Amino acid sequence: MESCLGLGEALVSKMPGQAFSFTYDKTTQQAHVNAFPNKPIGLKASGFIFRSDSNSEDLAGFAGAGLFDSYPMHDTSEFRIAYHKEKLLTDQAFRLNFMNNIAQIGIQIEELYNNLPQDIEGAYYNGRFYVVQTRPQV
Repeated sequence: MESCLGLGEALVSKMPGQAFSFTYDKTTQQAHVNAFPNKPIGLKASGFIFRSDSNSEDLAGFAGAGLFDSYPMHDTSEFRIAYHKEKLLTDQAFRLNFMNNIAQIGIQIEELYNNLPQDIEGAYYNGRFYVVQTRPQV
């Protein structure tokens, strides 16, 4: 599982650096950090982010054939990430709780989809987790 500060576009694009990465063992119910983040820049925007979904509702000029394009309502801006202030790195109890919560959300979603592995996208904001998309993992 991977996580980054700001918009997920910083995670999936070719922006330099590495995201926070961890695995979760369902058998032992243990989370393990694989990599701490080192991306120097994050992205932010305000308002909605529109996304083309190629499941039959493609619009002219948007991605198709299983591809997705994101269009923020307002322009994105970059910000320098100050990792020394981020609880995910500085507070071990917070980090463990964060990883376990994400793992439990993933397990519940997989159970909803007949235990099929899912590619899940979400957000964490103001102490709450939000699932914004799930689809079968390919």
